[in-house]
Amino acid sequence: MSKASILKFVYAIMFLGLVQCSFGAEKIDRNNWIDWSLPRSVSVAPFEGEKYEVEVPDTIDLVDHASYALNMATCLWVPEWGYELFNGIHMAANPPTLQVGHGGLLSEGPKILEAIPLLRVMTGSTNNIDVDAKAVMSIVRVTGRDGLCYQPVENRPWAFFDEFTKTLRQPHCDVFGEGRQLLTYARWYQHDHNPLWKELALRKTRRLIEMAIEKEGTLYFRLSRGYTPWDDPKIGPIVPIGDDEMYDARKGMVGTPASYIVGWIPQAGGIWYRLTQEKPFQELSRGLSRYLQLYGEMLDPDSGKFLADHSTHVTHSLLSNLSWALTFGDQEMGEWVKKGYEYHLNHVDPDSVGVLFSCEACEVSDTIGIGIMLTQAGMGDYWEAVDRVIRNTYLNMQVTSADWMKSRPLAYQEELEPGCYQPDDAADRCVGVWREHLETDYLDSSSCCNGNCSRMLYYIWDNIVTDKDNTFWVNLHLNRASPCADVDSWLPYKGRVLITMKTAKDNVLVRIPEWTDRGQVNCTINGKNAAARWSGNYVNVGGAKRGDRIIIEFPIQQRTVTAAMPLIDREQKGEEVWITKEFTITIKGNTVIDIKPDIGYPISNHEKFRADKAPMKKVTRFVSKERFLFSGIFFKNIS
Repeated sequence: MSKASILKFVYAIMFLGLVQCSFGAEKIDRNNWIDWSLPRSVSVAPFEGEKYEVEVPDTIDLVDHASYALNMATCLWVPEWGYELFNGIHMAANPPTLQVGHGGLLSEGPKILEAIPLLRVMTGSTNNIDVDAKAVMSIVRVTGRDGLCYQPVENRPWAFFDEFTKTLRQPHCDVFGEGRQLLTYARWYQHDHNPLWKELALRKTRRLIEMAIEKEGTLYFRLSRGYTPWDDPKIGPIVPIGDDEMYDARKGMVGTPASYIVGWIPQAGGIWYRLTQEKPFQELSRGLSRYLQLYGEMLDPDSGKFLADHSTHVTHSLLSNLSWALTFGDQEMGEWVKKGYEYHLNHVDPDSVGVLFSCEACEVSDTIGIGIMLTQAGMGDYWEAVDRVIRNTYLNMQVTSADWMKSRPLAYQEELEPGCYQPDDAADRCVGVWREHLETDYLDSSSCCNGNCSRMLYYIWDNIVTDKDNTFWVNLHLNRASPCADVDSWLPYKGRVLITMKTAKDNVLVRIPEWTDRGQVNCTINGKNAAARWSGNYVNVGGAKRGDRIIIEFPIQQRTVTAAMPLIDREQKGEEVWITKEFTITIKGNTVIDIKPDIGYPISNHEKFRADKAPMKKVTRFVSKERFLFSGIFFKNIS
């Protein structure tokens, strides 16, 4: 008997066990499991703010990238399938092929839905805003009477991502997706304060608590996905699935499956608790996060080494658990996350150049977010690592133009698989997606990465500056308009940052890159030299009044290093094979401006930075006072 036949037999036995165990559960009509009492439509509250024109240096502006991401986030929905999301984007052909796939409704769609309000607050854009409300209702429309969201299966072959759910062939929920749905509801609730989102989040959380299995004060689930609306969720075999791979059930829910079942619920629970003070959010998120730390076998507790084989789910869980730890003051868990993060950072960027070929885009996004969170919490200083990854990997993974796709000969496929489309405007829809890997010849994108990377745009942008306790910090040398002050950065053309104050502050502090000669840092206020004192890695120019123009200047540094990088061996066919090669890299400030030999790095994006003079451009800035919790708290910078 083949391995596939054995697996089918095992899953069939599991299914029979589930059916037998479900007899004692509440009887729910198999044809009427949806909660029809919920609204079928919702309105989008306006995104208010101030707009004005100004001339700025033409350097990195995350608002531009947010505009691209918003294009993608509103153009990849499929109305005929109830606004499921195109989960797979394949850009090798003209037009690209867009594919409805597993997770497009329950997990990947909510990632995009979470990002949309964040992107609109960054940009002030109303482009395609009519899509927002239609798309967010995609998960409301499949909400069951128990509060969970269930994947419809009729005529949807992509609904069954793994062998276990193929055996069930029934509507089923996805625990990982439930966490992302909670995050979506939290973002929308913060924006419009619609009580519907709180109601849905509470119902979902209470049901998840009922489903969870207790273990010495912690909580876990016996399934990653596959709960149907009529099962008794606590009875039956453990089915440890990561994404689609079945792991050894004899080991229990550990490793990658453990990180999958915990997923984003700790982060969502912490944020919801801060917003509402409702105890169920704390109870569920605490139980799951503690399970992962104590029993999940995701990290080696001494070294921080990743024990789970799906590194992206490990970084997901590190970010989520860290968010929970900082929200509820769990120092032990924070140190556990830090240990794993240090291990990860040393392995993906051992030469400290910020070029992460070995990571998929989701993982790159997490690497940035964890670094910011740890730094803002005073648990280390990772600003330089974060800055390098942003400049040299993260932003280079985003598709910002359709021209290169449209320049290829038209190649329509005669037959497309179910759920696949090749619309004429597919290339334009792809503007704003994130390639799964950094190499320029990697032409696939997944909405998993698109959602994670798009929301991280907001978190980076929000933390470029910190405004708290009548003190203003500039943490990253990136352009940023805020209610307190506007920041214009000339990096990496030259070491210069301009801060235009809109409100008075007792202290203004600007972080200076670690490669800077402190003796050559010059500060002026309104053209006059200003005495400054050092506070850690920040220069403090003292108090400032509304209208003051503060300029910090320092010499740019250029260096050449030899780095070893893990790369996919393109000569190997079939399964991905990673090899390590050495390359010579020239870095200006924190920005790579040359790599030899050619390894598929998008160096053309950086060639302009070899110049010493930054071009200027006119832009329309949008400034909103609206902010979103990311870790359950707004940080005070600790330097």
